[in-house]
Amino acid sequence: MKKLFFLLSMAFGYVLNANAQAAEIFASLSGVSATSSETNNGAKVSISDSNSALSLGCNHLSPFINDNFYLVIGGKLSYIWDKEDNVTEHILRIKVPASLKLKVSGNGFALEPYAGLNASVFMVHTASSNSYSQDMFSVYDLNHFTLGGHVGVDLCINKFVFGVCYEKDFTNYYPDYNTKWSSIDFKVGLRFE
Repeated sequence: MKKLFFLLSMAFGYVLNANAQAAEIFASLSGVSATSSETNNGAKVSISDSNSALSLGCNHLSPFINDNFYLVIGGKLSYIWDKEDNVTEHILRIKVPASLKLKVSGNGFALEPYAGLNASVFMVHTASSNSYSQDMFSVYDLNHFTLGGHVGVDLCINKFVFGVCYEKDFTNYYPDYNTKWSSIDFKVGLRFE
């Protein structure tokens, strides 16, 4: 865990020292779903598993076309958990999003809609109970790497950032069941300009 905090602080240090218009740090709480689909006797069957996630991240904002249009590149470390019966799943994921963001300024605030692509690396996925702990990567053919997209909007008031974002994977996490991740993130952060 110390290594992860070290990596996150190094990434934030890079963001602050980079030639950027602004940088931000944030925390988010998410409702995360793993949706699987398969064909059974000619009928498509979908199953969704709901999880919760807590994330820490940082973003680097650079002017792209003009002062109201930004290229945003960031990093987000997420801890995802799910408890069913006596089994708890623990997932650790790093996500690298790249977005185009438009800044619409108002009187003392800015509304910033954005959309983009993201890459995720799943580092840990375990299932545990009182009597056992199992590495899910060693049991199932899970992908460590997925690609997806996102769309969201941020509200900036002074140096505070509040946002909501919808994310959806395009590639499968568990190919045998066409399992894809999606989430709705609620973010709060601080911006440094």
